[in-house]
Amino acid sequence: MLDLRTLQPRPDEKKLQSHPADGHALPRSRSGSKARSRAAGSALRRAVPAGIVDEGGRLYRSGGFVRRRAVFVLLGLAALIACASTDLPPIGQTGRDFRPETDEQKLWLQAEAIERALENEGVIHDDPALEGYLNRVSERLLAGQLAETGTKVRVRVVKNPFLNAFALPNGALFLHSGMLSRMGNEAQLAAVLGHEIAHFTHRHAVREMRLTKNRIVAASVTAALLAGLAGDPQAGASFAELSQSVLALWTALTVTGYSRELEAEADQLGLEAMIAAGYDPNEATEVFQQLKQELDEMGVEEPYYFGSHPRLDERIEKHRRLLAERKAPLADRYRGAEAYGDSISAVLLENAALDLSIGRIETARASVIRHLAGNPESARGHFMLGECHRRSGRGEPETAAAVTAYREAIRLDPEYAEPHRALGMIYRGGDRADEARAEFARYLELAPNAVDRPIIEGYLARPAHVAAPPPP
Repeated sequence: MLDLRTLQPRPDEKKLQSHPADGHALPRSRSGSKARSRAAGSALRRAVPAGIVDEGGRLYRSGGFVRRRAVFVLLGLAALIACASTDLPPIGQTGRDFRPETDEQKLWLQAEAIERALENEGVIHDDPALEGYLNRVSERLLAGQLAETGTKVRVRVVKNPFLNAFALPNGALFLHSGMLSRMGNEAQLAAVLGHEIAHFTHRHAVREMRLTKNRIVAASVTAALLAGLAGDPQAGASFAELSQSVLALWTALTVTGYSRELEAEADQLGLEAMIAAGYDPNEATEVFQQLKQELDEMGVEEPYYFGSHPRLDERIEKHRRLLAERKAPLADRYRGAEAYGDSISAVLLENAALDLSIGRIETARASVIRHLAGNPESARGHFMLGECHRRSGRGEPETAAAVTAYREAIRLDPEYAEPHRALGMIYRGGDRADEARAEFARYLELAPNAVDRPIIEGYLARPAHVAAPPPP
């Protein structure tokens, strides 16, 4: 699923969200669907008073009473819209070059637009070594399934601390840095990737689109009618704009999730792929358990790929049942904790910085400690540990621990500027003006192009007894 906080368009990007001239939000999969859509509009005009429906079958309000039977027409509107087949063979089943169907091609084009948006927003974690590792795991799970299809799976990492993973219909898979930071080994990674790969290879996006097409169209018409009843035509217009945009489709497919049937299919296929690839399938259940425990401890609900707690419990039980039904021995299978830990070392610090930025101090601290366990000589790791101590707001013990961590970072990398700035902040707040000024001066010496240089220089130019501290 997709966290839309990474994809909110800026005003100047709305032009990329095209609106088809005929007013339909979703591609038609059959040549007769346009005629059936006109029939739907005609039926609606017969059921609703003049002034509510225009010649194109669109709703608006110009005054008057809307008959109750219009609601029942709206509820039956989906029956008038064409329904394409959802019985689609998986990619790679025939071994031949794969060509998506017409409506599926449109989904792939939208997927490419989303990929470009993520790139342009700068939210992709640039780590070729990590991407190589993630793609090798995905290839192990696929076991050559896509070899002759002309398609491939490619895995990227999104800089986002929330727990999420999602697959686009064109084979692009995205893992949030928060998800990677919380998993413990390669087998758990394989559980997540196997699930998302199944969404792609079994063409869940187009299948879900075809399954939900009627509901989306009916919902947009109903919303427009309700807007008219409320005397707020702009509300209907806003909904129409959303329903006809790329983001509306991805809300349906990647935020609210696929249908339970498709999610269950992805769970089962992912589990089977794990077992075939030699991974310990029990780690799939462990991922669910760890994430559920963390959310319970935090006392919050956040958008993440496993869904709400009731669905999470249901899926844990389903995994256990599937494993219990298997007769083949599953003990002594590969977990890959060391390989996984080495590969995600850098992203742990990246995600810790994101957690700090939203006030999740302890979550950030856990990631930093994990990074330092495998990289005790990491200057940035010790700096980030100092940041966790300094920002905790717990008083002198944490402040002293922060100073120790910053000093260790400087020892490991004498050219590292940021620890000097942080020490300057601590000393300035503790009435140690001379030490603060020395640290700030050293910071500017090491980072002459620092964005906060004017502020620091202003502080240093004032007499110590009147100087105000720079912002943290």
